[in-house]
Amino acid sequence: MCRASTHYNVRSPFPPRLATFNQSSIDDKNELGWKSDIVSKNRATLRHLTLGQEMEMVNQYASTGELDDDEGWILHYLEKDLQPVSSSSTIDFPLELWTLHLIGLRLIPPSLPIPISVLPFANLEMLQVLCLESCIDSEVVLSNLATVSHLSLKRFQLRFEGESQVLRDSLASFLKSFSGLVHLSVLLDKTTSLPSLDCFLTTHGPSLRTLIWEGRTTARTTVATCTSLSNHTSMPGYRFPPPQFGKLQEIGFPINWNHTSGAARLTPMSLFTDLRYLRALNIRTLPGDIENLCKIIPLRDLHESLVRSLLREMTLYRFSRDPPKLEIIIIGAFTVAESREPRVTGGNRRLDDLLRPRIYFVEWHSGIKGDLTPTLTEISAQEAKYYSDNLHVLEPRWLK
Repeated sequence: MCRASTHYNVRSPFPPRLATFNQSSIDDKNELGWKSDIVSKNRATLRHLTLGQEMEMVNQYASTGELDDDEGWILHYLEKDLQPVSSSSTIDFPLELWTLHLIGLRLIPPSLPIPISVLPFANLEMLQVLCLESCIDSEVVLSNLATVSHLSLKRFQLRFEGESQVLRDSLASFLKSFSGLVHLSVLLDKTTSLPSLDCFLTTHGPSLRTLIWEGRTTARTTVATCTSLSNHTSMPGYRFPPPQFGKLQEIGFPINWNHTSGAARLTPMSLFTDLRYLRALNIRTLPGDIENLCKIIPLRDLHESLVRSLLREMTLYRFSRDPPKLEIIIIGAFTVAESREPRVTGGNRRLDDLLRPRIYFVEWHSGIKGDLTPTLTEISAQEAKYYSDNLHVLEPRWLK
C-alpha cells in the first residue's frame, strides 16, 4: 500500500538528511511532537512520507465496525511545525514530496475552518503518488485537488468507509480534472454505489496500466451472501472493457456471478479477453451461493476449480492465436487485518477459509492444434512479486 521503509532509528535526536519517513502506525500522541519535528527538519530532502494510525484503526474497525472521526492531530502538528514564524496564512516552504500516503487520519482538524488549500504542508504539483486510506475529509481533499492546475500524479489510491454521495462526486470531478494516471485504485466500503467508469475513461484510460475498482455494502460475514457491488462489470451502454483500457496490464475487479454459464455457473472470461497485455488479474469476489456450488465442487477445491473454469473460458473467447500474457491470477480480496494476523470472522473457520485469497501462477502450453492449456501453481504473495515485478494489484486492501 504505497509502503516506504524507514531508513533510520526514529528515536535518534540527530536524524540524517532523510528522503523517506514511514510512520504508518502511530499510537502514542505523546510522540507526535518529535516525529513532526523530524519531518520539519528534513523538509529539504524528504521525498516519501507515510503517516497514519493503521493498527489502531484496524483494531477499532474489527471491534465496532466504525472508525473514530477525531484523529486529525498529527497533521495539525505537522502544519504548525512547518508554519513560518511570521504567522503567514500559507506555508512558504512546503515539502517537495513525490509520495504522500495518509492512513486513518482526519485531513482537516475539526477546530479549523475548511481551508482554501488542502494539505498545505506539501507542494501538490510535485506529487507522483497519493494514497488516502480511510481518511476523514477525503471528499474535501479530492474536491480541492480538482482545482489544482498542474497535477502530475501517476498513481492514486483511495479507500473510504461510509455512504457519501459527496465523496463519489468529488472523486469523479478529481479524476476528470487531470490526465496521465498509470495506476488507479478505488475501494469504497459501506457504500451503495460507485462512480461510473466514464469519469476517467477519457482522461486516464489510455495511460492506465493498473486498475482496481470495487465497492461493497459491508464486509462479508456469511458464506451465503456476497456484499460486493459487482453489477457494474456488466457496464450497460457499452461493452467491457471499453477500448480505452487496451493497455491495462493489471486489473482488480469483482465479477457479477449472476451472469452464469455452464454447470458451475461462472461469469464468462470474455470480459477480459480484449486485454492483450493483461498479466495479472484479481477476481475480487466469490459467489454468494457457495452452498450450492459445494454440492458440485468440494470447498477445499473450490478456488482452483473456479480459476480453471475461468481460464477455460478465456481460451474459448480469446481473439488472438498468441498465448495470453496472463501469468498471475488471484481470487478473493486481501485485507489489512489479515496482513497483521490470520483472518477471523467470529470463529467461522469455513468462512475464513473461503475468504482467504488464493494466488496462482499460470503457465500456458500450446497443443499441436494450437489449443492452449493452462497449468496452475498456488503461490504466496512474495512469490507472486518474484514472478511478476512491480505487482500493484496485490496492494489495495479492505480494512477487514
